[in-house]
Amino acid sequence: MLSFAFPDTPYAVILGFDERGELFEYYVNLEEPLTRSVAGFDTVDHLLDVTIPPDRSGWSWKDEDELREAVARGIFTEEDAAWFRFWGERGAEHVLLQEPPFDRDWSTWRPEPAWEDADLPRNWDIAPG
Repeated sequence: MLSFAFPDTPYAVILGFDERGELFEYYVNLEEPLTRSVAGFDTVDHLLDVTIPPDRSGWSWKDEDELREAVARGIFTEEDAAWFRFWGERGAEHVLLQEPPFDRDWSTWRPEPAWEDADLPRNWDIAPG
């Protein structure tokens, strides 16, 4: 996968590749904007997502049932859900209108072979203080 996050934007766009390395979807992950942390970056997932096929012929919601349940349990409010939908539509437009960085073809992107897996810092999961 290849993930794009944008400053102060409550979604990331993840390009999913299958086992053959072919692009199979654009995935708009609704989430809190990234914030720096000891481990790198933190975010909170908003459950609702958008999927877009590689030919960008349309888009659809994903996990609407999970968001409904979270609202029913009081985790998110109806206002939160409306805000998530607003940003989901904006994320879909970002991809479908081919706004940067989606103005180029990412279907042939591959990670650099020399890249190594990152190691988390020691005690990354323990809050400072």
